[in-house]
Amino acid sequence: MATRVKKAVKRGRAAAKFPKVATGELLTLLDFVRYAVSRFVEAELVFAHGTTDPVAEAAFLVCETLHLHPDQFESFATARVTAAEAGQILDVIARRVTTRKPAAYLVNKIYMRGLPFYVDERTIVPRSFIGELLDSHFGGESDEESGGALIDDPFAVETVLDLCTGSGCLAILAARHFPNAEIDAVGATDTVAVLLPQAELVYMTDRRANAIELQPRAEAALEKAFAVSDRVQEAALAGFSAAERKQLVGMLQRVRANLQSSEASESGDAP
Repeated sequence: MATRVKKAVKRGRAAAKFPKVATGELLTLLDFVRYAVSRFVEAELVFAHGTTDPVAEAAFLVCETLHLHPDQFESFATARVTAAEAGQILDVIARRVTTRKPAAYLVNKIYMRGLPFYVDERTIVPRSFIGELLDSHFGGESDEESGGALIDDPFAVETVLDLCTGSGCLAILAARHFPNAEIDAVGATDTVAVLLPQAELVYMTDRRANAIELQPRAEAALEKAFAVSDRVQEAALAGFSAAERKQLVGMLQRVRANLQSSEASESGDAP
């Protein structure tokens, strides 16, 4: 399968300095969340990869480090952690600040519709609204507030195509939502390598999964498509400085975060 290799670009931002924390200064889960939020805001991190704000991201990292589901945070917020656990939490907070990598890559986990999915840097972090649409518009029940159902019976759906599947989370959610459907999840070889283990071992133990790779002729065509995409992108951003491009990306990420936050508030899932 064709893959695109981008040359490493040195960031202009200086490496963030991370303050030391004396033993016993932070005791509870809530203490560590507050500390993480302060560091995230101080470092001006962006939140658009599974969480929409520093508080939600801090709670997510603390819970994952302690092997707790994010929904369990309130139950354990005032619980104290061990010295070993404290060290692990501080380490992941420090890596989030100094590497600026999305939290999902640091803990290899993301949640969609309450279900955990494995992710790593071979695939983008899932953050699609389609998971919500499966419940609101493809459940077979009419809901005037959400705009009504688009299908009458989920059990009658026979085929589903998830193109550019990435981690495969939407394909897996679709397989759970449409139990009688044949799901085709199409993506690059590296991302399919992320999909198959969790599809077969976690959520779809009663289904068959096959990996299909492109032939050389298709590989060449895909490379040409990538080249066209690059040319279009360069034409669209012609005259933009590196700083302006970065600013544009940041603004678009903020728009996405605002939309996600609004959607979560309307559905009652806001942290």
